[in-house]
Amino acid sequence: MNIEWKEVEPQQKDWGRQIDIMFCEICIIGSIVYFGEELGWGCVIDGAVDVLLAGTEEEAKKEMVEVIISNCDDAIAHYTAIKESIDQLNFRGGTEFESNK
Repeated sequence: MNIEWKEVEPQQKDWGRQIDIMFCEICIIGSIVYFGEELGWGCVIDGAVDVLLAGTEEEAKKEMVEVIISNCDDAIAHYTAIKESIDQLNFRGGTEFESNK
């Protein structure tokens, strides 16, 4: 997989720095942003901004990876539950469907 960090021009004027985590150089997974001395580091995923506990850029990157992994685990669990619910419907024939397993 091709995942990399890329420092970019901050999208908000009150952010000191913005470092995107990119997949295949075209898909932004999220960003870590530096709010300044008082607030420190934060992360942005799908437009939602959260403050990180990190004190340094490297700590912020590690914490961001943990947040992304947690979000992926939550999404997998969510879609697995949906698939299991659909499988339980077990429709057959006509305009109904049978689950692909």
